[in-house]
Amino acid sequence: MKLTNNQIFAVNGVLSELVNEKLTGSFKFKLFKTKAELERAIEIVQKAIEGVADEEEIREIAEETQDLSIELLTEEELTPLPLSMAQLVVLQSIIQK
Repeated sequence: MKLTNNQIFAVNGVLSELVNEKLTGSFKFKLFKTKAELERAIEIVQKAIEGVADEEEIREIAEETQDLSIELLTEEELTPLPLSMAQLVVLQSIIQK
């Protein structure tokens, strides 16, 4: 799945907000793997912008895409979680249609 670096940071932020939620079954492992993959991608971005002072270059890096190996989430899996509309908007890029 391809996501822009901006999307990667945003989705990771929402998943970070859910860290303390009690999850059951295989879904918690799916979220754990997804978060780990997002964090790996964030490390790449952080190294790419290290020492870059030009705002335009930073914006370009933020809009670049990365190919991630994450499973899409389903509406059924997300139903028990207390998600706001704002969080759902961010997560839509990794929700199965």
